[in-house]
Amino acid sequence: MIVSPLRCSLAPVATAAFAALLAGCSPKVVDEVTDTAIGHDSGDTSTAEDTGDVDTGVLTGVHGTVEGTVYLQLYTTDEGGDMVLMDWDETYGGYPFGSVFVAAYSADDDGYQSFYDQHVITSPTVSPAPGGDPYGLDIDVDDLDSVNIFATVDYVGDGIIGTGEPTGAHPNEVTVTSNGTVNEVDITVMVPWAGSGGGGGSGCTDVVDISGTASVSSSWTDGDLAAMLFDTNGAGPYTGVRVSPTATSDGAEAAYDLPVCANYGDYQLLGAWNSDGNGLFDPADTWGSYVIDDSTDGNPISIREESLPDHDILIPFGEYRPAVVPFVSISGTLTSSEDWSAYSEVYVAALKYRPQGDTSVGELKEGYDIMEWSTAELATDTALEYHVEVPANTIIYLWAYADIDGDGILNEVSDPVASLKNSTGRTVTGSTSQSGQDLQLTVP
Repeated sequence: MIVSPLRCSLAPVATAAFAALLAGCSPKVVDEVTDTAIGHDSGDTSTAEDTGDVDTGVLTGVHGTVEGTVYLQLYTTDEGGDMVLMDWDETYGGYPFGSVFVAAYSADDDGYQSFYDQHVITSPTVSPAPGGDPYGLDIDVDDLDSVNIFATVDYVGDGIIGTGEPTGAHPNEVTVTSNGTVNEVDITVMVPWAGSGGGGGSGCTDVVDISGTASVSSSWTDGDLAAMLFDTNGAGPYTGVRVSPTATSDGAEAAYDLPVCANYGDYQLLGAWNSDGNGLFDPADTWGSYVIDDSTDGNPISIREESLPDHDILIPFGEYRPAVVPFVSISGTLTSSEDWSAYSEVYVAALKYRPQGDTSVGELKEGYDIMEWSTAELATDTALEYHVEVPANTIIYLWAYADIDGDGILNEVSDPVASLKNSTGRTVTGSTSQSGQDLQLTVP
């Protein structure tokens, strides 16, 4: 049996910002995970053409291949809080973080995520700029009309895809039928600069042990197991240990020992099996939980001054897995100082970068999410309700544009615009959804 630690920090932290990840030994965590329903139908769904003799008027599932490129963009922020792009070679002399996990998924009304295929980029290409690495996902599911595609960086480089990792997603849901192929489903992940400081110690004066047996109760041929602590909101892991199991008559098992700070608090003790064989503990793997018996979940556990032996983990157990695609929504009402009939098209877009000067509709569609209204829709509305989905705990630029002449070029002279909160539209997304973020289109 091989035992290896997955975290070097034992002290609990509570932070909602990505800054919590920027120290060399910081835990991967957001303060809370309260909105993990992912994907927003913006009206611009990427669709492959049917290649077989089927009724194209009725979708019968998602069947085919999704291909694209994942780009990683390093950034920091200036004194005003605006995003400043950085060069990987000039900053680090290359790429210093872990693998990139790419997956196709859907989320139900409760935020539970189902995964349909995954791809791992073990050595991301970041130079010469813009770098980028291709991926391909084969999807075969009957009961969906579309899927979402995202990518997450193993920022700490410990082989776990946690809830606080830098994440990017294709802005539109993707549909492919009749074993066709959708191309150019590209994703950009904004990766924060980790700074020049080193990691810190745990700060523990007293350590207790959580120990027990992690068991796989289904057919097992290969793949390590992990025991990990997540907070009661589902964020984490805060700490964990990887173990190499041995086969049993009905699966596999391994003893584990997880040291943590005394008086750590209340946590969920979870387990995972690297069942997809990609070397990462990720949301597409098989997950389980600490159990009192084979049918009773023992979480949450209370970590105080005494060690906790006999805390056995059963994999699989229940339907829980970390929601590692933490998106939140920003919504509000868009009004105009002019009559809507003067406009050809209206757009609200959540952008990765601060827009400068004239902007094309194509550039808007490279952002996180976009909504658009045509002339016919504008003729019947006096106010427009908008709703965009964006990554949690990052910086976005939220803008609204009206296209007067219908040429697809926005922010021209006399084109009305609006930006959220300030003249740049810069918004820190935080860990919870934001409503009531109203905008009014005016001519600058």
